[in-house]
Order: sequence, then C-alpha cells, then structure tokens
Amino acid sequence: MVKITNGINTYEVPRGAARVYEACGYHIVEEDAGDIELMTAEAEVYDEGISDEEVEDADEKFVEEVMEKPVSQWTNEEIKRFAAIKGINLAGVKNTKQARGAVIAFLKEEERKASMEN
Repeated sequence: MVKITNGINTYEVPRGAARVYEACGYHIVEEDAGDIELMTAEAEVYDEGISDEEVEDADEKFVEEVMEKPVSQWTNEEIKRFAAIKGINLAGVKNTKQARGAVIAFLKEEERKASMEN
C-alpha cells in the first residue's frame, strides 16, 4: 500500500492502483520527512483555493453525468476517472474492454449490495 494525494485529499491504495489515480491528478507521496510532501507542481495548483467540498462536488457531478449513459459509450478518460473516484482497481487491465468490464462488475456488485439492504 502507498499513500497518494492530489494536494487536497490523501488516500492509501494498492501500489498498482496508484497509476490509475495519476490520470486524475494524484501522485504517490514521500513520507521521509514525516509530513506529506507534494511531489509535483500540479498538486500545488490543487492546493490553491479549491476546497475538499468543491472537489467532492465535482466528483459527484461527474459520476451523475457519466451514469446517464451506458458504460459502453464511456471514453477512456471517463472510465479512468470513474475508477479513480470509486476506488476500482484497474491494475493489470490491458485494454479498454477489460476496464469497462471492471467498471461493469463494480456497478453490478454495488447494485447487489443495494438490493440486499432493501
């Protein structure tokens, strides 16, 4: 497990999943100094004037918008961003078809969990 950050939020994810999050502006953090050190200038941009709530609202809005169309019509970037937001591990995925399959499997599992709660 490694820690990743976008300059605002920090998460601990499997090392293989960290690569997927890079498409959404996340990067692995160094912990040598005890505090989280930003590794890229891009992360510093996130730190200027954007609140956690704004980032979460943007993520929620993106998920709502992308869910309005079938997964088969999602672009590669939409698949990557959705996976990063929802914590879907795309490590080892070799093509778009496999990535879509991972997203569909995730959505089916979420649907199954929701139906069990009712």
